Amino acid sequence: MCRYFVVVDDIWDITVWKRIRCALPETDVGYTIITTSHISNIAEQAGGAYKLKPLCSNNSRKLFFRRIFGNEKKDNNEEIEKCPDDELAEVSNRILKKCAGVPLAIITMASLLACKARNKLEWYEVYNTVGTGMENNMDVENMRKILSFSYYELPCHLRTCLLYLSMFPKDFEIDKDHLITMWIAEGFIQCEKQGIVRRF
Repeated sequence: MCRYFVVVDDIWDITVWKRIRCALPETDVGYTIITTSHISNIAEQAGGAYKLKPLCSNNSRKLFFRRIFGNEKKDNNEEIEKCPDDELAEVSNRILKKCAGVPLAIITMASLLACKARNKLEWYEVYNTVGTGMENNMDVENMRKILSFSYYELPCHLRTCLLYLSMFPKDFEIDKDHLITMWIAEGFIQCEKQGIVRRF
C-alpha cells in the first residue's frame, strides 16, 4: 500500500480544492492531507478549520533571538531564551509584545534588527515606527505595517526590484535568469563584462 503525506498550501478558492480533491482516493487509508488557507470560510468548506494559536512568549523569544543572535552561538543547536545583550533586553521585550506571537511578524522584525547595529536607540526607532496597540490586535493591517516598514528599510535599488515582482500572477513560477534579464532590460541593474551584475 502506498503511504504519503500531502500539504496543499494557501487555498484561496474552494473550486480549486474541489478539483484537487477529485484526484485523490475516496478512502483515507494510508495517506494524510493537510490544507491551509488564510480565509476561514474556505478552510471550513475544505474539511474543518484548525485556527493556529499565537506562539507562547517563551517560543516567541526563542524564535526572535535565534534569528538575531543565532550565528554568534558556538553551538547552533543551543536555544537562546533571553537577550544576550542586557542593554537590548527591554526593547526586545517591547518589540515581541507588539508581534503578539505571530511567527511572520517575529521573523520579519528579527530579520530587520539583525541587519542593524546593536544600538538601543536604533532598536527603539524600529519599535516606535511600527505603530501602537498591535499587541492587542495583530490583524492583517498591523502585519502590513511591519512588512512595509521592512520594505522601506531596503536600499532603493532593491525596493524597485522587489516591487517589480508584483507584475507576476500569484503562485507563478519565476525563472531567476529570466527575471535578472528583465531587471537589466528595465535598467534596474547593470550587466558588466564576464556576466557580473551590479546595480547603478
